[in-house]
Amino acid sequence: MKLTTIDIHVHVDPSLPIRRPGDVLRTDFLLSRDLSIAALARYTGIRAQRIHGILTTGTPIGAGQAVRLAPVLGTSALYWMLLQAQYDLARAMANRSPGQQLKSL
Repeated sequence: MKLTTIDIHVHVDPSLPIRRPGDVLRTDFLLSRDLSIAALARYTGIRAQRIHGILTTGTPIGAGQAVRLAPVLGTSALYWMLLQAQYDLARAMANRSPGQQLKSL
């Protein structure tokens, strides 16, 4: 049984700025709903310290947090995982040395 199909050539619009998942969480969800870290911690069961780290230090959102955030914020867990993957990939690409050229097989 096939549940999901993902195209191997998924692309992100390069004209859009890459945002840290914590910035998205703060701006698009907490501020717009006047929701505090403590309240989000109570609703999700994620420790307030962990949420604070996601918002301020760039602590990654893992699968466990994504599963807890999704129903509370009206998103999917995959949404949070894709935001994190997009951010991590953008950082890896930016940190690649300029002379590093990889060849296709």
